[in-house]
Amino acid sequence: MANEEQNAPVEEQEEKTTFKGFIMGLLAFTIVMLAGLILVNTALVNLGLLDEKKGIVNQVISILPFGHSDEEEVTPSQFIETEANTTLYQNTGSFGVFIGIDGSQAARCAGYDLVVIDAQEFTAEQVAQLKAGGATVISYLNIGSMEQSRAYYGDYSGFGLGTRDGWPDEVWMDVSQPDWQNYVTGTLAADLVAKGVDGFFLDNTDVYYAYPTDEIYNGLLTIINNLQGYNLPIIINGGDSFVSRGLSTGELTYLIEAICQEDVFTTYDQYKGYSFQSKADTEYYKQYVESCAQQNLLVYIIEYAPDPDTAAMISEYCNARNFQYYISDSILLN
Repeated sequence: MANEEQNAPVEEQEEKTTFKGFIMGLLAFTIVMLAGLILVNTALVNLGLLDEKKGIVNQVISILPFGHSDEEEVTPSQFIETEANTTLYQNTGSFGVFIGIDGSQAARCAGYDLVVIDAQEFTAEQVAQLKAGGATVISYLNIGSMEQSRAYYGDYSGFGLGTRDGWPDEVWMDVSQPDWQNYVTGTLAADLVAKGVDGFFLDNTDVYYAYPTDEIYNGLLTIINNLQGYNLPIIINGGDSFVSRGLSTGELTYLIEAICQEDVFTTYDQYKGYSFQSKADTEYYKQYVESCAQQNLLVYIIEYAPDPDTAAMISEYCNARNFQYYISDSILLN
C-alpha cells in the first residue's frame, strides 16, 4: 500500500507530462498546417487564381467557433424585390443588342432571352410581341449625347457641348441643364415605359470623360436618380470614368443593376475597320468589369466581328465569370 501511494505522484506526473506533450505536439502541428495554408493561399492569390477575400485561410477561419468571414454583408438593391426586375438578376442564357433596327426588323431578336432595342423605333404592340416571345426587353436611352436624326434635335441642340469624336452627326449634351434632364426623364423615358419596356440601357455617360467636371457628373446622377421613379432596372453602357467615380463614392451603388462594356477584346476604327483592342486597353477594361462584378453588378460585354478563335476566347472568359456577352458583325448593331 505504501509503495502504491509513493508511486501515485510519479504516475500523475507522467500523465501530466504525456498530456502536455500531446498538447504541444497538436499546437505545433496546427501552426505548421496554418503556415502551409497561408503559403499556398498567398501563392494562389499572387497568381490571380484565387480571390483574396475568398481565400483558403478565410474559409478555414470562418468555420472556427471564434472565426468570422471577411465577406462584407451585401445590401440588396432596392429593386431586387420587384417582380418586374427579377429576370435581370438571372443568367439569361442569351443576350442580344439590336439598337440599330426598328420594329419592322423585330424578327432579328428571335431566340434571345434579353434584348436591347431602341424602343423609340418600336410601337407598343411590337414591344409586346417581343415580350410574348419570352424576351426581357431593355430600351436604349441616350442621355449623354444626341443624334441629329432625332425629332427633338432642333429643340435641344442649344445644350450641345461639341461633336462626339467619330460620330459627326452626334453632339455631347450638357447634362447639367434642368431642361435636358427633365426631357430625358419626363418625356423620353415616360414614352418608353408606356410602350412596356422592362428597363433602361443608358448610353453616353462618357460625356463625363469628355467633360470631366462636377457639373456633368452631378447632372448624370440627377438623371439616373430621376429614373428611379419608374422602378425599372438600369444598365449603364460604357461610361467607365463616371461609373468608377460613382461606385467609389457610393452615390451610384444602388441606382443601377448592371454595366455593359464594349470593346474589351475587339474594337472598331472608322478608318481601319474591325481589329483587336490594344493589350493595355484590354487589361484596363478587364479590371474595370471585374471590379464592377465584385460590387455585385451584373456585367454585359459587346464585341465586334472577331474570328472564331477570338469568339471562343471571349466566350470562355465571360462564362467563367458569369458575364453575358454579345458578338456583333456590325458596328451599327443591326
